[in-house]
Amino acid sequence: MSENTNNIALAQRKSGEEYFETEKRAYIERHKRLLLVAPTTGYIRRSIDFFRMVYGVRYPTSSLEYFERELENENPFVVSEANYNIGLIHQFKKDYVSAIYRYRKAAVGNHVKACEKLGRLYYKGLGVRQDHVESIEWYRLAAAKGDVESLFRLGVIYNDGENVPQDYAESFILYAAAARRGHVVSSYNIGVMFENGQGVYRNLTKAFQYYEQAAEQNYFEAQFFSIK
Repeated sequence: MSENTNNIALAQRKSGEEYFETEKRAYIERHKRLLLVAPTTGYIRRSIDFFRMVYGVRYPTSSLEYFERELENENPFVVSEANYNIGLIHQFKKDYVSAIYRYRKAAVGNHVKACEKLGRLYYKGLGVRQDHVESIEWYRLAAAKGDVESLFRLGVIYNDGENVPQDYAESFILYAAAARRGHVVSSYNIGVMFENGQGVYRNLTKAFQYYEQAAEQNYFEAQFFSIK
């Protein structure tokens, strides 16, 4: 390749990257006001419902007593759901040992979100000895049962490489699986991976498409609920 041709190619690449950055900044600015005008998110609504549940607003007796009575139900699904909700109450009160116990009871009853919660507590070492391998196993079990959040969290684990060997290719696959099911932060993270060429060939067009997709799903609200 001649020096002149090489210079032209470099100039075109630089021009393309500058255009990409300009468009990305403009799109971010257009969506910033979503933080101010968007209605209450599902996360906040679920949090409000949970706080009402914890403090007994929804039931005439305390929520803990209500769910403990449900443990006597003959329906295994009801018992599993009761154990899960008792686990949530203990976790909210930072009694992680009791939360782990209840989540395990619920997981035996095939409760998907209990598996996801166990993955999270094992990863952080709350109420149990920190065990990242065990955490991944619980996340994978929940993901196999259809839990999108577990797909995302597995993607984060393999992406940051802090506690397990970094594997961008595996992370990309997991994010993609979650994004196909509407997980907004996964869509954004795929954009980052396309922009940086992590686990996939660098593609600024694809990156912008995923950033745009995340912005259209109000990512600037969802980002506050992502965890590392």
